[in-house]
Amino acid sequence: MVKTPEGYEWSSYRFYIDETKPPKMFFSQRYTGEKLKDIGTHFGIGESGVSQVSRRVTDKIRKDKKLKSKIDKIARKLDLSRM
Repeated sequence: MVKTPEGYEWSSYRFYIDETKPPKMFFSQRYTGEKLKDIGTHFGIGESGVSQVSRRVTDKIRKDKKLKSKIDKIARKLDLSRM
């Protein structure tokens, strides 16, 4: 078994994936109004990659009640900060 830094998983592509990036991309797309290209540039992926990640996060939220609760809590804080 390969040891990885906390918060990372070993992918089949043989590099570390930061597990915090998908939610960050999801929230960036949903709350910033930035173009997919700009979000992708920030995270080092393409526009379609941002869309795919956001779709996967949405799918995970639908299936995982605990994750949905966490995402909803963050979303409420973001909504309040926009006032």
